[in-house]
Amino acid sequence: MYTINSLNSPAATSSVHMNRFLITICLLFAAASAIAAPIYVTEDEAGNPVFSDQKSETSEVVKLRQPTTYDPGEFIKDYDKATFSVPSEEPVEFKYKTLTVAVPGNQEAIRDNAGNLELLFVIKPGVQTGHSVALIMDGVKHSNVKGTGSVQLENVDRGTHEFYLQVIRAADNSKLQAGPVTSVSVLRRAPPRASH
Repeated sequence: MYTINSLNSPAATSSVHMNRFLITICLLFAAASAIAAPIYVTEDEAGNPVFSDQKSETSEVVKLRQPTTYDPGEFIKDYDKATFSVPSEEPVEFKYKTLTVAVPGNQEAIRDNAGNLELLFVIKPGVQTGHSVALIMDGVKHSNVKGTGSVQLENVDRGTHEFYLQVIRAADNSKLQAGPVTSVSVLRRAPPRASH
């Protein structure tokens, strides 16, 4: 006696799923082999390219670029090996854009028999917190300046003098930045000679 299994029975359901699975696997293998098959190109009578999966006497294999692939596992390995820099506790030192004795100009001669000399200077941007700016005359600190402005010098000896602005860190008196040197000649009448 023969028994007919119902389509709803567990054995029939299992068989249907197995058949679907096998068909899916076969289709995947067929698609993969089609993708992996070489592609050939020839030209028709009008000179237009004709592509085919069939090789002919005049066809050439089309060279395809390898597809770009991404392996997240490699990225994670590289990320784990990477070293990251921690920001330094030391702040980057501020640099002034302009730090100059503007007037008189470099190499300028000033005639004043009393030796009076006015220097105009420019500091941009303004003096930063924690900084002081010194006016240096002939390599020696003359005075502190508070920002763009002027200084009046009196009884400056005749001859050539060098001036520049020097930025100093107030916390430790270290020199941070110096402006360009301005050379100024002071012309004065020579003092009278003592008679014998």
